[in-house]
Amino acid sequence: MASHLLRVTASRLVARRLLSTSQPVRVAGPAMTDDPNVNVYFREDMINPLPLKPRLWCTTPELKALKAKEAGNWKNLTEEDMKQLYDAYFGMRISDMERPTDNWKSYVGVLFYIAGFTLFLHLFIHVYINPPYVSTVTDQEWINASIKKMIQQHQGDVTGYSSKWDYENNTWKK
Repeated sequence: MASHLLRVTASRLVARRLLSTSQPVRVAGPAMTDDPNVNVYFREDMINPLPLKPRLWCTTPELKALKAKEAGNWKNLTEEDMKQLYDAYFGMRISDMERPTDNWKSYVGVLFYIAGFTLFLHLFIHVYINPPYVSTVTDQEWINASIKKMIQQHQGDVTGYSSKWDYENNTWKK
């Protein structure tokens, strides 16, 4: 019973994740993702580079030390310190904002899925649901007899079979 419940719950979670249309929110980097002080609703992009909500809820002792160091001479700051300070103020760098997303891969995948499902549905309907072709369409003797009858009745004198039949010589026109 427990394994069945676990299997059903796992399949629902996988299905919910596969059918989800939401995009994950991008954060600054791997060092900032585990921080409980990070505002998870913080979102910035090229249209809104300076959001209204702060990036961090409160500052950590390490960040306070960096801010004190920032208040002094900036030549004393290392490149890593500058990156940490920038990541405290902003969520992404400009290069991260301008980087294209991989959403087109999802769109192409969904397109192929729909095309494949449509092809499968068409083949299934054609093979198992539609009735087979009747003999009036597939039997060559029947087709020849119906063409002969059309010629005898002068059906389609303008554009049909009768327009291509020579009645004086009883042959097809050349």
